Amino acid sequence: TQVVNPMPPIMEPGEFFMPYPLEVEVGGATVFVLPVERAPDWYGISADTARHDAPRQGTCRGRPRAARVRARRLLLECRVVYGDRRGDDGMQLAELANLLGCELHGDGSVEISRAAPIESAGAGDITFVANQRYMRFLDGLAAAAVILSPDAPAVAVPSLRTADPYVAFAKAVEIFFRPVAMPSGIHPTAQIAASASIGPNAAIGAYAVIGENVRIGADARIAPHVVIYPEVTIGDRFLAHAQVTIRERVRVGSDVIVHSGTVIGSEGFGYVPVDGALRRLQQAGDVVIEDAVEIGANSTIDRAMVGSTVLRRGVKLDNLVMIAHGCEIGEHSAMAAQAGLSGSTRLGKWVRMGGQVGSAGHLTIGDGAQVAAQSGVANSVDAGVTVGGTPAVEFTLWRRMMSAGKRLPELLKRVRRIERHLGLADASDQS
Repeated sequence: TQVVNPMPPIMEPGEFFMPYPLEVEVGGATVFVLPVERAPDWYGISADTARHDAPRQGTCRGRPRAARVRARRLLLECRVVYGDRRGDDGMQLAELANLLGCELHGDGSVEISRAAPIESAGAGDITFVANQRYMRFLDGLAAAAVILSPDAPAVAVPSLRTADPYVAFAKAVEIFFRPVAMPSGIHPTAQIAASASIGPNAAIGAYAVIGENVRIGADARIAPHVVIYPEVTIGDRFLAHAQVTIRERVRVGSDVIVHSGTVIGSEGFGYVPVDGALRRLQQAGDVVIEDAVEIGANSTIDRAMVGSTVLRRGVKLDNLVMIAHGCEIGEHSAMAAQAGLSGSTRLGKWVRMGGQVGSAGHLTIGDGAQVAAQSGVANSVDAGVTVGGTPAVEFTLWRRMMSAGKRLPELLKRVRRIERHLGLADASDQS
């Protein structure tokens, strides 16, 4: 067994923190262990973990039988991934059912090596159906097994039954997924200021630039060509993909992921007419990104003119999202691709915005509100309300408006016929 990245020390009895990623080679197979905060009683990877009947999570010392069961159940928490789960690296369906918490129907000895979409799933694959539109694929299904709801009809292949097939399938994808590990250490071409502080277990790629007085926590993963301006502070387990730019004095929490091409902290779009020209307003504020935020590729988050642009804990942004200066996005809110907020817009907690939504500035969108794709939000939205259209209105009203819109040409013909019958039509309307 070769440990490519060293195992971290035990922090407290029964607890340790793992760097990202731990990469272990076992009998020619590579094992990747992704970040966790807590894994009770786990002390390492045993040499026999590559065999499907061995503990998936590793071996706990002292209580072998109990450890075996505990180790398997910790698989999802610690997200240990073994190779690409092909051939001998697969697992039996009964074991997968136990890991996912599903009820097994049929042969539990079937070997599963991959999660796949139902249209292309074949031998060794597990798939799922969570939408009635896909039930038609169950006839003649070529997959080795399928995840279904408890009330779904019987199928010819073994099945796992659960109240939420989609969530169970997502967990299965995590089990079988093989991530590409970023090389550990600091590449010799990376430019790191002497005053910068980099936490332990960092991986910094080629031609990355880290400015003066930057503070980065433990277990950072910074890909090639990332640029971090001076005086930025970043927490633990930060992951920045290639070509990310983080401007000066931005504050980033822990467990944050930023995808390629994103710019955080550029100047907000602020100008005022003065003497026949547009005068640029200094954007002197900053950006605050709290813990567990993920930002998609080629998104932009502008610094505030004064104060902060804030993304609260757990916010998720898709690709090509634009957040203007002085906005605040509440905890666990999500915005789909090409959505944008004008300056000083406030989103509450758990807000959902569809793709290509745009908002006017200085609005408030309340907790739990939802905005349908391609809507234009011109006014504030109350908490828990769903809106759609341009200008955005209450969702059921919008649907009625859209339905009526389809009938407008025929309604116009009817009105013209009535006007002609009453002698009210203009000569131009006689056609």
